[in-house]
Amino acid sequence: MYITCKGLTYAKVTGGGAGSAVTYSNGAIAENLIAKATINFQNAEGQDYADGIRIAHKKKITGVNTSFELADLTSAIKKALLGWQTATSDLIIDESDPDYYGIGFYVWNEAPVSETDQWICYWIYKSRFSLDSIDVSTATDSISYQHQTINGTGVGVQLSSGGKQSFVITNDEPLATEAAAVAWLKSKANITG
Repeated sequence: MYITCKGLTYAKVTGGGAGSAVTYSNGAIAENLIAKATINFQNAEGQDYADGIRIAHKKKITGVNTSFELADLTSAIKKALLGWQTATSDLIIDESDPDYYGIGFYVWNEAPVSETDQWICYWIYKSRFSLDSIDVSTATDSISYQHQTINGTGVGVQLSSGGKQSFVITNDEPLATEAAAVAWLKSKANITG
């Protein structure tokens, strides 16, 4: 069971992916808490037939949808992930498409294999994000707090010459420290220092 989700790390996709590693720039780590992170895979299924007999059932991943509920939607996230622009002292959103970003986060494993294996990281290679609707309400006897959500649509990237598409990567074994999780994400986002 995961009880802590944090370390939202993102970087702009600048190249690669056609038989080579994806490259990133302008990597950043958001300081805000992730209230909830969801990764859903899109699948395509089909049948192969020969002489009226089904000979194979094929299923493959065609994309990945992500959703991040954030405790605070900062100006930096709006500008980077959502493509908002600065107009004088205001932020505006227009019809231009946001850039593709790699994005990741880490979670604390409440039931680790051992006391030192606690942190699990995720990195989504290539996604475009949009802002969910804003829905807030205040009643006379209670206050309902809402988290703003950014939704991403991810595509596969070709990391080798074999033509196979990759969507999400995680660390092979749970990491011993939170600092190791941060370092793993920084390496994916090409953040130095």
